[in-house]
Amino acid sequence: LLTGTSIAASNLAFFPSRAPAWVAVVGAVVLLLCLSLPFFLWFTLQRKSKFKATTVPDPKVNQNAAEIVKGFGHDGTEIKEGATVYTGWKRTAYILVYGSEVWVRKDGAPDYFVEQYGIFFEQYRNNFHWFSLVEITQILALSLSSAWKPHNHGMCMFRN
Repeated sequence: LLTGTSIAASNLAFFPSRAPAWVAVVGAVVLLLCLSLPFFLWFTLQRKSKFKATTVPDPKVNQNAAEIVKGFGHDGTEIKEGATVYTGWKRTAYILVYGSEVWVRKDGAPDYFVEQYGIFFEQYRNNFHWFSLVEITQILALSLSSAWKPHNHGMCMFRN
């Protein structure tokens, strides 16, 4: 969604002669909103002082964690003390799909922190939760460069 929006907005903002003036203004506003997304996420969620989640061993693949941790697994099923731990090919498949750790909120964090904001960090390892900002910045840089129209073959090869 961000890729298409930022590409369209950068084309509208950088080539205002292609459409009415109000369309160029809309493109510039939407482009500024897209460019502000990484900063907004950093200041509201990803900074160390604002980030309230950590990882723990997944009790479905780790016997020691299954004896200690109570809560809910990736599939929403309740994990009770002494819960069944996956072994063999089921364990391997589960780790391949979900990993061997789960994100949980830190003590003192708002309820449902991970459930509300997990889309921005759950796919990353602990201490790399901010990597979504790198990905978003890369998307925006590619969108801006796609609006650039090279004038010769060398510039075209550089852009691509």
